[in-house]
Amino acid sequence: MSDEPEVEGSNPFHPTTKILYFFRMFVIFIYKEHEYMTGRAENKKYHYFYKITNKINGHFYYGVHNTDNINDGYMGSGKRLQYAYKKYGFENFTKTILRFFNTSKEAFEYEGKVVTEELVKDADCYNCLLGGVFIDTSGFVSVKDLNGNCFLVSSDDERYKNSELFGVAKGTIIVEDNEGNRFRVLSNNEDFLSGELKSPLKNRLTVKDNKGNFFMVHKDDKRIISGELKPVWYGRKHKKESIEKTKNTFREKQYQRGEKNSQYGTCWINNGIENKKIKKDDVNAFLNNGWVMGRIISAEIKKKMRDSIKNFGGSNTIWISNDNLQKSTYIKKEKLNEYLNNGWIVGRKYHSKQK
Repeated sequence: MSDEPEVEGSNPFHPTTKILYFFRMFVIFIYKEHEYMTGRAENKKYHYFYKITNKINGHFYYGVHNTDNINDGYMGSGKRLQYAYKKYGFENFTKTILRFFNTSKEAFEYEGKVVTEELVKDADCYNCLLGGVFIDTSGFVSVKDLNGNCFLVSSDDERYKNSELFGVAKGTIIVEDNEGNRFRVLSNNEDFLSGELKSPLKNRLTVKDNKGNFFMVHKDDKRIISGELKPVWYGRKHKKESIEKTKNTFREKQYQRGEKNSQYGTCWINNGIENKKIKKDDVNAFLNNGWVMGRIISAEIKKKMRDSIKNFGGSNTIWISNDNLQKSTYIKKEKLNEYLNNGWIVGRKYHSKQK
């Protein structure tokens, strides 16, 4: 039986995520005793060992939880378990507390005796890692260097601050295939660029309901039109302290400045047919071979630009407003009746929050 059984609903052992998986395994064994040193888990009121069971197929997951609220609704954080929740529905899983302990150390030691290598290899088991280990990585970040070597450093590490080291996910993107499986690939992946793999976030918005619950829906969801769902930042704004903190961070890291700017030292050239972005140091060599400075816009792109203006900035759109939502927006005329039936009126108003 393989050490990497297939995951229900998706496959977390995609070539890119496999690297991160083994990196996490390495980190866990290096920092195996770190949890005992921090004492954070020990300060919790309850320490217990639990089992989560899939009511449809009997597959299971074991874990340890340390909490002050026995009814906090915690249902595990395992990678495979999360994929299973997505496939079968959260309501088709049950959680059973099997045993309480006086300390988190005792709970993790017990987990180590139950979640063994043999159990993890069981295709019915959702656990990805051996039991009995826990680390607190607060204050640390997973990074990689220019050679692709991955390791863990403090978030205050100067190499991380000056971008000599950068996040392990930089240059990658989460994609979704035609079957709904999600995984991470390089941003220049051919299947992603061709459209075979798509971003699961395309045309989706993060919203909140009247109870403050957050989730994602399609941008044309009727509940957004009716005002039942609102953008997550509706009625909110950044605190001055947050704005200053962000500015200071960008200033310290010289974000997008000088050599750290992705366009630094480059320019566009063309030969009347093709556009090319090159390093400025190579300009003379190209100019001597018939290229000229600047970029040409093809007839196809010009047509797309004209169509865009026609469809979204011309007579095919109309402004509407909603006093209850204190909002104005412009939409395609073909959707006008749908908005009018949900309390919107024709015309643009400048509400106080928009000034």
